[in-house]
Amino acid sequence: RNGRGEFVTGCELVKSATRVTRYQVTNNSSSRACVLYVDHTAACEHGGFAIATTSRCIKATTSFSRFRFELAPTAEAEHLVSEEATYTTSLSEPSALQELLDRDEAS
Repeated sequence: RNGRGEFVTGCELVKSATRVTRYQVTNNSSSRACVLYVDHTAACEHGGFAIATTSRCIKATTSFSRFRFELAPTAEAEHLVSEEATYTTSLSEPSALQELLDRDEAS
């Protein structure tokens, strides 16, 4: 039973997840500038992540982005690519439902 005395038989929880990938790129040439490209493919867990990062992006779809870096000789750059996903999980086991209700009452 929930706090109002009603029987609960199941529920769906909406959750969100974020993944961040760090890229470290380096121009190893000591005499020439260069352009480097990083192709990033989003993770497929939870029905698929969407890439949220737009800085340095020159081409994008929901699950793929290409990032461009212009680097002077011996220069380095760090770039973080963030991905987001929203998904649902179902609870129907009595013990899992009771744990959720107990957590809700405690907060």
